[in-house]
Amino acid sequence: MYKVSSVCASGILKGQHELYVEWKGYDQSHNSWVLLQIPLEDVLALLAAYEAKPANFKPRSSAPI
Repeated sequence: MYKVSSVCASGILKGQHELYVEWKGYDQSHNSWVLLQIPLEDVLALLAAYEAKPANFKPRSSAPI
């Protein structure tokens, strides 16, 4: 199970609240934006999809470096 190590930033995109999170046990290259409305199970599925094909996911230009 993935655990959030820390919340690095927050924001609103298209009216939806998001958190930019750092995942415990992963380096900062795996940090990601997570919608507050998404249940944890959906976040895990998104992470699995990312790990399977990271090239399918593009960071937003506003994402912290």
